[in-house]
Amino acid sequence: MNSAGLSLERSANKGNMPTSFLVGFWLLLLATVVNALEAYGMQFKTIYMSALLISVGTPLIVWPAARNLFARLSEFDALTRFAYLFFLIVCIITAVRPLAELDLTTYRDLFGIRYGAWAWLIPLTMLLPVGVGFIQPFLSMAIRHARFGIIAGVTSIALPFGIITDLKLTWGCGLLMLLWNYLPSKGRKIALISVLMTIGIATLNGTRTQAGGYFFLFVSSLYILAFQRHALRWRRVLAMLFGLPVVLGLTAVIWSNDTLKIADTALMERIEASKEGLLVDTRTRGTGETLWSDFYADLKFKDYLIGRGAMGKYRSAASGGIERLNIEWGYGQVLLKGGLFLLLPMLFLAGRAVWKGLLSSKNWMVRGFAFIVIGWLLEMSFFGLPATIPRYVLFWIAIGVCLRPSLCRLTDAQLAESFRAMKMHGIPPRPHV
Repeated sequence: MNSAGLSLERSANKGNMPTSFLVGFWLLLLATVVNALEAYGMQFKTIYMSALLISVGTPLIVWPAARNLFARLSEFDALTRFAYLFFLIVCIITAVRPLAELDLTTYRDLFGIRYGAWAWLIPLTMLLPVGVGFIQPFLSMAIRHARFGIIAGVTSIALPFGIITDLKLTWGCGLLMLLWNYLPSKGRKIALISVLMTIGIATLNGTRTQAGGYFFLFVSSLYILAFQRHALRWRRVLAMLFGLPVVLGLTAVIWSNDTLKIADTALMERIEASKEGLLVDTRTRGTGETLWSDFYADLKFKDYLIGRGAMGKYRSAASGGIERLNIEWGYGQVLLKGGLFLLLPMLFLAGRAVWKGLLSSKNWMVRGFAFIVIGWLLEMSFFGLPATIPRYVLFWIAIGVCLRPSLCRLTDAQLAESFRAMKMHGIPPRPHV
């Protein structure tokens, strides 16, 4: 191997996962699970518990990126550096603006809810020192979480909790499918089961954003597998394609059965709720007004430019004239909190990541991360709010991967050598030259 190839492999191996990131990520995951328990009627103040977890976990996640900020930025080209610095400054201003209100309730919500100040610091994770030494344990962590998610999804049917509404533990199943060839055999089985289970349960629960988002990532993973040379036999691809209709078919059977019982409770109410969630526009409230028309009517010219801060609200006639903290639309949420000064550089960075990841990269790993970026951009059209959740962290990590020239220049063969050096199984075969 020539010196240029060796240099590229060394750059790929740089960037191990910091311990603080690992701990912080687990805390964020636990915070999202705690929030989900509120849907089951748990009698405790989940906001205080999640506030503690978020307020400790987020700094642990972003600290490795914030440390030596300008050294991290040097890994990107000049245009990316300029756009990101501008975006980061607006993010920080958006996060701290509510501090001027001098209100304890505002402070509690600002640092206690997942859509508050901490959410606008998550983009710092784009600067994490990502290399094979980071990605390998990151995939291993996603596999462990997905395994727990499968257990939770199955056991929830037999427990009084009923079907879980927030599949937080399977946050990484889409990434695992996209990076299928970098997984060990057991990891592949877990990835396939978890993504099919997630699509089925999300469909049954009427959560359009999750159902559509994971379906897109699943289909994208099949696209990658189909176009990788010698990556997978076609019969396995066909088997995966067969698995999705089976899951959706079983979901449809359950959907149409009003006598099926789960945890001694008839499923009819859940079925009707899921039909409404998937097929009915729940954002008009039957008033003739919509959340979007209220949103646009309430914003002033200044708000379109700089937003209203992390605790900014808008008045909604569709919701009975109350002031809403969040709008059920990711792009509108960014506009409400930080205006076009926040939305435009975010779209620029994400769009540039997709362009470089799909068209400039020489390896399928980076292309897989590009599909993660596309998937979240699509989810923002339906919900996809910026938040302190694992999937939003993954979105910004994926942008950082796609925008790193050192990773885009690597070939699949060089990545294979790097993963072998990390003693990871399931290495993709060398492509034909």
